Amino acid sequence: DTANTYVFPVGAGGTTYLPFSLTSGGGTTPVATVTAFNSNSNGTASAGYVLSTTEYWSLARTGTLLTGSTISLTRPATNPINSSYVIQEAATVNANPYTNLGGTPNIITNSVNASSNIGTGPTAFFALAASLTASKLVFTTSAITTTAGVASGTITVQRQDASGNPVTGEAARTVTLSSNSTGTVTYSAGTSVTIPNGSSSVSFTYTDTKAGTPTITAASTSPSTITSATQVETISPATLNHFAISAISSPQTAGTAIAGITLTAQDIYNNTVTSYTTTVAYS
Repeated sequence: DTANTYVFPVGAGGTTYLPFSLTSGGGTTPVATVTAFNSNSNGTASAGYVLSTTEYWSLARTGTLLTGSTISLTRPATNPINSSYVIQEAATVNANPYTNLGGTPNIITNSVNASSNIGTGPTAFFALAASLTASKLVFTTSAITTTAGVASGTITVQRQDASGNPVTGEAARTVTLSSNSTGTVTYSAGTSVTIPNGSSSVSFTYTDTKAGTPTITAASTSPSTITSATQVETISPATLNHFAISAISSPQTAGTAIAGITLTAQDIYNNTVTSYTTTVAYS
């Protein structure tokens, strides 16, 4: 039948009872055989997730192949899920990696429901996977060098777990950007940026009017507090805009040379243009 839901009460009962629900979106005469395994598939999750090692399911299909179909998986209450869980699928049991099908976790029923469409092959394997937990932010791009007042190249900050793996499955994470520069600082995406669910990183450019080596910081306290990332950038002076003359003490004696006058080449932001070496005529 088309567009019907079928529940397979697979498992031997007790802690190995692992229901499997199939919602058929197409295929009028398929025969489906579902098996639940209370063991490790030895597969590998897609990036940003870790695959369950306690159970997996197989689905063998004959006759007309199912198309546009979704599944729901239920785990025993003795092994609770959390809101980061998804369903992942592979054509072979120990695939590396499985494909992320998503789904909606239900903590009360201890299930993940309504995956995205499953594949159309004759055999498929399914497992639950939990998002890796972000513990730190890391700049994945090298330190930048740019000119005062000019936007830098792309800077990317990534959320990672303690082992340095990118984390994509947690909730959207708010990242606050800051700098210890005393100049005027702007970020292309603003000082508050978001790493969305399904992504591990966010990118922006940095503009600073103060020449030097400022440290920029990416910090996050939502949805949890994790270790901040810092990176030292290099800001070079812009081109010559004017000269600055040092203060002259008063009074001075008429007809007597004034000693100790300093002429400094500066850019439009009053940074010293150290590369300027041309002779200056003044009167």
